[in-house]
Amino acid sequence: MRILPGEQTKYQANSQPATTPTHGIRRTPTTRSTSIVKCRDVLNGNRDGVLNKAANDVTRFTHRLRKDSNLEVKSMGADGNCLFRSVADQIYGDQEMHDQVRERCMNYMSQERDHFGPFVDEDFDQYIERKKRDRCFGNHLEIQAIGEIYNRPVIIYQWKDDDAVEEIKLFEGAVEGEDNPPIRLSYHDKNHYNSIIDPDNPSVGVGLGLPGLHPMGVEKEMLNYVAEESMNERIEHDMMKLTQMESEANETEDMMNEMILEQSMREAEERIMRESQIEYMNQMYQSRRT
Repeated sequence: MRILPGEQTKYQANSQPATTPTHGIRRTPTTRSTSIVKCRDVLNGNRDGVLNKAANDVTRFTHRLRKDSNLEVKSMGADGNCLFRSVADQIYGDQEMHDQVRERCMNYMSQERDHFGPFVDEDFDQYIERKKRDRCFGNHLEIQAIGEIYNRPVIIYQWKDDDAVEEIKLFEGAVEGEDNPPIRLSYHDKNHYNSIIDPDNPSVGVGLGLPGLHPMGVEKEMLNYVAEESMNERIEHDMMKLTQMESEANETEDMMNEMILEQSMREAEERIMRESQIEYMNQMYQSRRT
């Protein structure tokens, strides 16, 4: 397990490797600490200043990463969920699914307590419950678990003071020979994660075990889906408009029929009145002659 610069947890060598998970995932042997310092999270810092230093370097970092590796930085929300947001963006293409990534991660760590437990200097169950909470920062232990869950290497990019980008691989992947693209994250000012995108090699969906899903086709499939939905909406809109026009036409026809009927009744009434008046005048004329 590779430790990010600045992490407070210290590991000391031990001849016994960590317990191998029962479901067969192979881990790079990690050492058991004899003087473990609690895995501390950035919980008490000034959240208003979480990105202050990162903001000063992000332009140079983004430019250097694009120039050297043709990778792009995708900013994540700075609300304490940034690690899980970044992973959700890498896996699902949607950072708002961070709660699902967090839940799956912590459930996995709970199941693998024999492996992760020795690296936590507090009651392990309390640690799991705390990390399940929204806005609770994640750290390198969660990154290790995430790599194992999705069977993908995890690479962290961070800015160095000598105008360079440092690349750290935290998890190598579990199955040799499988071309699983890495989960790429950037680490800023020791308290914020962003998602790193390779525009030439989309990797959304890798590690989900979805049959028939090809990451390179995700964007195309999504565009086709959007186009189909747009066409369906257009057809539905046109049908509704046609129905409305027909309804309005029927209402207009009914109004015209009523007007015609009313006019006809009025004309008939006037005709009857004229005929009655003529008949009355004839009767008067005949009576005078007699």
